[in-house]
Amino acid sequence: MKVENETQKDEILDESGQTFLEFVLLLATMVLLSFTLMNGFNKGISELWKSYIQAIANPTDTNIDYQ
Repeated sequence: MKVENETQKDEILDESGQTFLEFVLLLATMVLLSFTLMNGFNKGISELWKSYIQAIANPTDTNIDYQ
């Protein structure tokens, strides 16, 4: 009985693969955070450029289509 408990305890405390799992979780978190920040930053920049273009082209009668 004591041997079984020690074997189960050793299996629970076995840390093989923990470093890899932590790396994968950290990588996934960083990728998600990077895409979120890039998307927000790019949207802000595009809105800024749109306002500049509208301010410059406002006096003309041409219609500007934004993509």
